[in-house]
Amino acid sequence: MGSLLDFVETQLTYKSPHTSGRHPDREKLKEVERKLRVPLEWSQGGQSALNSIRYNVDDRDYFLSLVDLLLSGVTTDGAEEVEQHLAEGGSAWTVDLSGDAPFRLLRRVDPTVTAAARAVMSASGRAGKHLAKAWAEVYGRNPDPSTAYREAGRAVEAIGAPVISPNNPKATLGTMIADMRNDPTKWVVVLTPNAGDPVLMFRETMQLLWTAELSRHGTADETVPLHVSPSEAEAALHLAVTLVHWFHSGAIKAKR
Repeated sequence: MGSLLDFVETQLTYKSPHTSGRHPDREKLKEVERKLRVPLEWSQGGQSALNSIRYNVDDRDYFLSLVDLLLSGVTTDGAEEVEQHLAEGGSAWTVDLSGDAPFRLLRRVDPTVTAAARAVMSASGRAGKHLAKAWAEVYGRNPDPSTAYREAGRAVEAIGAPVISPNNPKATLGTMIADMRNDPTKWVVVLTPNAGDPVLMFRETMQLLWTAELSRHGTADETVPLHVSPSEAEAALHLAVTLVHWFHSGAIKAKR
């Protein structure tokens, strides 16, 4: 915690060419107050505002949100230093170092799972960008499960449409599934089960992703949830990672 507090104080202060030591950065402190919506103590100016942040370090949620906010303004070296502190402290949070700034905190996921997912994201072009957005919305400090689910579906559409519906510039998961249902003989899957049609099985996996997003459309049915749950979004994300990998690797492809 002490190392992270040093990081926080460095980000919220500046060195003056005319005096020694570091001085509170009033503009940054005001930004923190606005964005985290927690009032600071300004009775003695910037110094008391900075002190009030020190008093709040025992509020774990506030402190992590503060670190997350300040990460957006640091260099790669600064982000890597914060990640080192988090890792050494056994934190459940990690710094997302997978791309360029701005950096952010993400919930720590099993390293093997993370590495496999990041490999798919980095290799799959635009689909990978959708997956990265979905990942951040599932595991970030302020998760948005509905957005995460939507981005997961878009990732599969982005990479799958050229394979399933190359002549349809407006292809969606729904139209791709319909195309596979209408003529499953157009594609081949690398796996050959003892029984059953592998193309049908793959189509049903896509259909699971598509039809399980019950909040996708407006409806008068009161039993339909208004929002995707966190567990649903997480499951959809990892299912989409697998589907994107299959399309990218050629595990499913059009017959020639």
